[in-house]
Amino acid sequence: GLGDVYKRQGDDICLQKVWSKVPSKEELDQAKSAPFNPPIFRGTIAEIMEAQKTKYPNLKIPYTIKFLCDLILKTGGEKAEGIFRVSSHQDQIVNLKLSIEKGIEDSVKITDPLVPACLLKQWFKEIRDPVVPHDIYPLCMDKAEDSQALRKIIAEKFPEHNRNILLYIISFLQRIAASPETKMNIRNLAIVMSPNLLRCPSENPLTLMDASKMEVVFVTTCMSDFEQIPL
Repeated sequence: GLGDVYKRQGDDICLQKVWSKVPSKEELDQAKSAPFNPPIFRGTIAEIMEAQKTKYPNLKIPYTIKFLCDLILKTGGEKAEGIFRVSSHQDQIVNLKLSIEKGIEDSVKITDPLVPACLLKQWFKEIRDPVVPHDIYPLCMDKAEDSQALRKIIAEKFPEHNRNILLYIISFLQRIAASPETKMNIRNLAIVMSPNLLRCPSENPLTLMDASKMEVVFVTTCMSDFEQIPL
């Protein structure tokens, strides 16, 4: 249908496969208890950071991002062909997500880096507010090719948590792009990750299509020109 034609670039296989699965008993139980648990996947960035403050007082980004990025590297993500583009086993993705929500993520044995890669994209999809705030989105799109202007916008106009998340994930993607074995260069990673980091405020299909192109340019510029920070 028309909705499929205008589906945003980057609505990826990972999520489609997970969502098409019939929920397990564990998933249903977790959904019932979700309103009483700290927000990890579906909260706002501010809520997620507030909820983890006691357990991780010195962490500047959501723990889930750090855990999943570390797991990607630990399981050989820098050598995984098509990482962030190729899907993985839906059961493993769901199980890893549930373990994180229950706080027992270290008990799950993961050997495939595509699993945490898919779940990282899902985390960005599910949080209630985008990493690039809606009120700054037009300015970011207007300056998407100007790295100096973007540095200034991110430094001066981004909320602190959003800025920390963006700079961290850009540095992580730079590290992945530096490995030829992944066959995911800066452009390829920008194409698959930009829809997870930015959300065009418009609901007009044609506007969304045009915006998706500039979103790729924005991420490409950041990855190409920003200095990589220690992970």
